[in-house]
Amino acid sequence: MNKKITIKNVAKAADVSVATVSHVLNNYPDISEKTKRKVNQVVERLGYSPNIAARSLVYKKQKTIALILNEIDISKKVSLPAEVSLGVFDFCDEIAAQYVFYATTLKEQKEKSFKQFCQEHNITGAIVQGLKITDPYYEEIQSTDFPTVLIDLENKNPKIGSIGIDNRAAGMEITDFLIDNGHQQIGMINGSKYASVSLQRQLGYQDALIEHDIAVKEDFIEFADFSESLAYEKAKQLLSSHPEITAIFSASDLMALGVIKAAKELGRILPRDLSIFAFDNIAVSEFLSPSLSTVEQNMRGVAYRAAKLLDDIIDRNHENSWNIKSDYELVIRNSVINRFKTIN
Repeated sequence: MNKKITIKNVAKAADVSVATVSHVLNNYPDISEKTKRKVNQVVERLGYSPNIAARSLVYKKQKTIALILNEIDISKKVSLPAEVSLGVFDFCDEIAAQYVFYATTLKEQKEKSFKQFCQEHNITGAIVQGLKITDPYYEEIQSTDFPTVLIDLENKNPKIGSIGIDNRAAGMEITDFLIDNGHQQIGMINGSKYASVSLQRQLGYQDALIEHDIAVKEDFIEFADFSESLAYEKAKQLLSSHPEITAIFSASDLMALGVIKAAKELGRILPRDLSIFAFDNIAVSEFLSPSLSTVEQNMRGVAYRAAKLLDDIIDRNHENSWNIKSDYELVIRNSVINRFKTIN
């Protein structure tokens, strides 16, 4: 009997990643025509047939699970959208469900309701990430009965599900770590004022300061909308206005890159003059100098669990809470200095 060809076999033969093969098979816009041709040629040569196509023959009605992201910025430095996509694909492949991906803009949300969008695309259930709390879809989802799971978004709707880490607890744990290492003048470069994760991480930051009797200074907090370039500008302003700051909590690794650039231009030596703790554990964070302390939240695993939860909601066989807190881990590297040891 011939050995079954898997997506990993295709990736190896085409000399690309599994994620790239997945994106080609699902018609992602971020793949070049050259890569698409190469992968499709290997798929044809090896006779690869994704499980979602092969197994669907035994189902009277195949489920279509959609991942809906809001205006994502596909960056070579950020792997989170790809990790989320792979996690959803992993589960869909297991159950022979069709997987589709959509990026929605604010303009599209105003033109068409969330439920209408899903119904017109024949979606059985949706996994949603990246919405701002001011987005029309976010407001509508809070009262929808359409099978939906939110990733990293606050959920007040008992008819749908949500999954994500406790961002407030993580924000507090990061700030506690900085304080325990002798830092009291701690700034924050946050994401968006209207992003649920940003608000929760900031609350955690403030909780830790209050618990340690350190004043919460609003002028120590800047919002950079998860942008590296904007974080660079905001960090430069913050550090110039408040040279007493010895540590910065960056709400994402990508923004931390901007903070690092700003600090170095201002003559700050890292981590001696400025410590940085970030969030997301993107691939590049390990190879920075100094290597970046950050938070690992295993987004591929989170997305897999989101898809599984959605499948349970569709089938109405989930007996426990539909709001799940996933695990996270503080990854301690070299970007935070212990000021107690330095001073002594």
